[in-house]
Amino acid sequence: MQSRTKPFSVNGDALNAHEEPPRRFAPGRVCGENACGTKLSVYNDGYFCSLHAPGEVPRMRGKKVFWPRRTKP
Repeated sequence: MQSRTKPFSVNGDALNAHEEPPRRFAPGRVCGENACGTKLSVYNDGYFCSLHAPGEVPRMRGKKVFWPRRTKP
């Protein structure tokens, strides 16, 4: 068992496997919606804040969609 008074180091891989840092965009940008003064993050590549961004529907692979059966009149 190691003594807790001696310093030791731990080696390992970084948590993210990417070689390059995340892309950054111009600082000081503001949401494109009229009368919204929200400053956009340097990591937000859009023109709008999260409140005014257009909605996106994620792709759901393998999800079964219920379609009602057609009944004969």
